[in-house]
Amino acid sequence: MARILVSNTAVLKIVSILQFFIVSSYFLTITISQVTAAETRAPDSEEKHWVSTIFENFTAAADALQW
Repeated sequence: MARILVSNTAVLKIVSILQFFIVSSYFLTITISQVTAAETRAPDSEEKHWVSTIFENFTAAADALQW
């Protein structure tokens, strides 16, 4: 019958913890890449930026005041 020493059980615990962290980091990497890929989409060509909309409204109001 094989004997398991106390030092061997500590090594086994450390190895299992390292495996857990490796697997967790793998899944975290996959998740982060999917989340950031979903957010980086090109804006629609018809959609205007909010600054340009405000600027157009401001110039229209300024033209009305000049009349």
